[in-house]
Amino acid sequence: MPEIKGQDFTILAQYVADSSFEMPNAPGIFADNPETGSDIDVGFSISANRLNDQGVRLVGMIIKITRKKNDKVIYILEIDYRALVSLGAAAGEREKEILFKRVPEQIFPFVRVFVMQMTAASGISPIVLQTIDFNAQDLSKV
Repeated sequence: MPEIKGQDFTILAQYVADSSFEMPNAPGIFADNPETGSDIDVGFSISANRLNDQGVRLVGMIIKITRKKNDKVIYILEIDYRALVSLGAAAGEREKEILFKRVPEQIFPFVRVFVMQMTAASGISPIVLQTIDFNAQDLSKV
C-alpha cells in the first residue's frame, strides 16, 4: 500500500488488526424481514500510542455496529483498524490534532468500505457509514 503523506505526517501502513462479525439469530432472523424496521447502533473510538521516540505512532479506530429488530440482534460487527504513522518535524504542538483528527480522516474511507463489504455479506442490505467530522472532536478529552 502506498504511503499517504501530509505536510507533517506520513501513514506508513494501515491494516485490519481484528474484526468480528456475528449473526447470533440466523437463520431465524430472516423470517422477520430484517430489511424493514431495524435499528442500527454505531459506536466508535480512536486511540493513539507512541511506538518510539522518533515520531512513530500507532493510531487505532474501533467501530462497533449492532443491528437489531424488535430487540433481536440481527448482527454485530466490530472492527479494529490501525495506522502506523510517522510524524514529521513540523508536527510539534499539533500532534494530538494529527493523531485524533487528520489520520482518522485519512483512514476512515477504508474502514467504511470494510464495513459495507462485511455487512453486505450478511444477506441483508449493507450499511454505508456516513462521513464523520473528525475536526469536530474536542481534543481536551483525549
